[in-house]
Amino acid sequence: MSKIKMAVFGLNQGARIARLFKENDEVELTAVAGFGQQAIDVASEVGAKLYEDYSDLLANETLDGVAIALPNSLHLSATKACCEAGIKNILLEKPIATQRNTLNRPSPSLFELVSLSQGVPRNRETWRHHWHSEQFCDRKRKALLGCRMA
Repeated sequence: MSKIKMAVFGLNQGARIARLFKENDEVELTAVAGFGQQAIDVASEVGAKLYEDYSDLLANETLDGVAIALPNSLHLSATKACCEAGIKNILLEKPIATQRNTLNRPSPSLFELVSLSQGVPRNRETWRHHWHSEQFCDRKRKALLGCRMA
């Protein structure tokens, strides 16, 4: 079975997520996005390609999913970029937006993008529990095999 190809955006809070992905035998941490010395150190530690801009990462990597651990003000734009790039599995730190009215604009709204891409944004809080990472991997395996997910 092929590994699940994941990326992490943001390597301050996301450093822990990158390390968890690296430890998981079913996940291939393909790339990370961040800047500064900490990002360089984390990318080197986990053996992932480093991009300073997540847009470049999305344009150049083939992924099954992304974990977004950026500052709150960037959550919405990064989630939209992932949906537009066809990423169907998004693990997102909360909140998804800093202002409620930003979810419906500009057109297309985040809800329209998620619906069009048939994506499933998930909150990272549940990722903290090991059982959930196993559940995510199991669901992704079923999706890769063409099985219907409940």
